[in-house]
Amino acid sequence: MRIMSVIRILLTSWKVSLRSRRRLISFVVIYSILAIWISVVLRRWAWTNPMFLYDAIFVLITGAIVATVYGFIVSHFRQKDIATLKCLGWNNNEIKWFIAGELVFVTVISFIGTLEIFFEIVGVLYYFLGNSVVNLDIVRFIIFPPHVLIVSFITILIAQIPGIMIATWRVLSVRPIVALRRTI
Repeated sequence: MRIMSVIRILLTSWKVSLRSRRRLISFVVIYSILAIWISVVLRRWAWTNPMFLYDAIFVLITGAIVATVYGFIVSHFRQKDIATLKCLGWNNNEIKWFIAGELVFVTVISFIGTLEIFFEIVGVLYYFLGNSVVNLDIVRFIIFPPHVLIVSFITILIAQIPGIMIATWRVLSVRPIVALRRTI
């Protein structure tokens, strides 16, 4: 499969995911909360502390559950779209990229959106309070070191793997006849 074909499929999946605004917005908010939670847990960064390891494992399990639920929901509501794509000649590999693209798109949008909101909060507070903004508890809470943000993002992407696997498994079993049936 050529790289341009994969890019075309990913752009198509992103456009299709934007059509279902309520589902997209709700899961962007859920993934944003998950990203903040992971960043708060990782900020402590004490690998030798057993409580940190329990928190990190719990966050990974929670992320996997959220991604699995979202993958299940996407695969359920995209059955007619997938059947139509199969009628148009898309193969299973292209459909896998299509579903994975939508799941990763939500993760990227939520992470970028969370960063943007945090930048805006700090900017507004700095505008009104000046240099004393550094001493505020809210600013200390929402400013994360870059390594924590990178590990948080990678952790969420790793937690996406079960959701992607379930979603692709479910949509690959959709037959093209689903698109051709008339709903009454």
